[in-house]
Amino acid sequence: MTAHPVAAALCRHTRSPIVSTSANRHGRAPARSVAGVVREFGSDVDYVLPGRIGVQARPSEIRDAMTGAVIRAA
Repeated sequence: MTAHPVAAALCRHTRSPIVSTSANRHGRAPARSVAGVVREFGSDVDYVLPGRIGVQARPSEIRDAMTGAVIRAA
């Protein structure tokens, strides 16, 4: 579950989870703005939902929903 208000609202509205990682290509720093996402991905992305980025300095923890096992530590 995300604490990010825009992503959480989108999940509630669609009644679907969002499965995602950072907006970056492997080995590159995450894009931290809409312009950065467009610059990095160009036409490979259909739509970028504008909004404020999260305030966490590090990537969030990702866990397996069935087992609780940590897939990526924070």
